[in-house]
Parts: sequence; structure tokens; C-alpha cells
Amino acid sequence: MTEVNHLREACPNTNLPSAAEIAKLREWKPRLYIAYSVLNIGAFVGLAWIGAVLDQPLVYCVCWLSQSAVLIGFSNAAHECTHDLFTAVGKVEPVDRQSMDDAALTEL
Repeated sequence: MTEVNHLREACPNTNLPSAAEIAKLREWKPRLYIAYSVLNIGAFVGLAWIGAVLDQPLVYCVCWLSQSAVLIGFSNAAHECTHDLFTAVGKVEPVDRQSMDDAALTEL
């Protein structure tokens, strides 16, 4: 038991959310997700428009860097949706290797 306490003290993440708080984060909120998507697309298009209107090399660089941040964030969210990590039940269930090994041994 002292080893577990020692590991907790060494862990930098001491202020972790509770299971109830994590479950609340995974609640389905379609309006919020649509609003975030529209905001991301609007920011991406708006930055392109600003760069085109102002037509300055420094402005282009700033807009391109800002667009890359928006694009990376949007693609990260899409990636998480692909794995269905925004809902309570994931599409991929973890594999219990021990039961698989036992099943393979019983077949022999």
C-alpha cells in the first residue's frame, strides 16, 4: 500500500477529474458540436479572406499560421469522432488477451 501512495505522490497529475465529471464531458451535445464546426470553418475562411484583402506578405504568413492551427484542431476533433471517443461507448472494445489465450489452449 505504501508503494501506491508513493506513486500517487510522484504523479504530477494530482488534480484529476472525477468519473462523474468525465462522464458529463462525454454527453452528446449536437448543437455545441455543430457550433464549433461552423466556428472553425468560418475562422478558416475568414483568415483566407483577410489575407486576400490585405494582400501583404506578413499578413499572409500570419493568416497561414493561424489557418494551420485551426485546421489541426479541426482534424484532431474529426480524428476523435472517427474513434467515437465523444460518446460513452467506444466502437472498439479492448481485447482480453488472457481469455483469448485460454480459449486457444482449450482448442489444442
